[in-house]
Amino acid sequence: MLQEIDAYWLQRRIGRAYGDTIDAPRAQQLAEEVLTTLASPTDSRAVENELVLALGFEQFELIKELLRNRLKVVWCTRLSRTQVRALAVLCACALN
Repeated sequence: MLQEIDAYWLQRRIGRAYGDTIDAPRAQQLAEEVLTTLASPTDSRAVENELVLALGFEQFELIKELLRNRLKVVWCTRLSRTQVRALAVLCACALN
C-alpha cells in the first residue's frame, strides 16, 4: 500500500468509494477534510467519529481502511505533495 499512496491517492480512493455520485471538486474537498482529520492529534475514536460525519456511515469500509493506515496515508501524502511542489519549482526555474 505504501507505494500506492501519492499526492492524489486519497482523492482517487474517495472517488472510487462514492462512484458516480461525487464529482472531482467535491472529492478533492473531502480528501482535504479527511487528510486534516487523519493528521489531527486526537485519538482514534474521535477521528473515527469525524470521518463518519464527513464521509457518512455508508462509507464505513473506507473509514476502517483509513484508520488502519492513518499514519501511512498522512505521511506518504505529505511526502508526495512536497515532491510534487519541489518538481514544480525546479521546472519553473528551468524555464526561466
